[in-house]
Amino acid sequence: MNDMEKNTEFQPIGSLLKRLREGKGLSQRKLARLANIDRGYICQLEAGRQSSVSLKTAHALARGLGISPEVFLKPENERVAPRTPDEILRELMVSQPVAIPVYDQPFSLGAGAEPTEYAYWAKPKAAKKNIIGVKGIGDCLSPKVNDGDTLFVDTDASPVNGSLVACSNGEKLHVAVYRESETEKWLETNQGRAELDNCHVYGVVVEINRKIR
Repeated sequence: MNDMEKNTEFQPIGSLLKRLREGKGLSQRKLARLANIDRGYICQLEAGRQSSVSLKTAHALARGLGISPEVFLKPENERVAPRTPDEILRELMVSQPVAIPVYDQPFSLGAGAEPTEYAYWAKPKAAKKNIIGVKGIGDCLSPKVNDGDTLFVDTDASPVNGSLVACSNGEKLHVAVYRESETEKWLETNQGRAELDNCHVYGVVVEINRKIR
């Protein structure tokens, strides 16, 4: 379950209190001191031993957390947890797309070359990957890849048997299928088999974009 789903589900008062307290970076002891409430009572609430609080306690907890007491006074089927500043910040960061540079060839996968355009991916999609875009690879594998397709390559990924990879024989960038057996490794292209020792594999193709017109 992601943060946004947590924000919109109805919550028992104990789990609601715990999430709000932790979202503020407060220990139970610190909240007890700010709200002037016994720490043992906060423990009972968070453990689910209490399903509701009095008006006085709701106001005290709200004062300690810096929120409206209405959060604790609504019936459980109407009780929605407000987002904490940290949660809002995380959601904003995730919603910001990542700019992926796209290059035309000939080039050496970005070394000393300027991208011709950018593609924008959602941050979770690009997380922990070093992605670049490649356009116009010739001699491509058909029907998997056509000349003029845009290939997105994870330059940090290691290929496994059957992976589509971007590779170079020193003159031009190609796309090939990586193959391996117990005794050898090689590449397959439209031109036939290529020995891995004669090519440099830049990365694994993770997505292919094709323009119809």
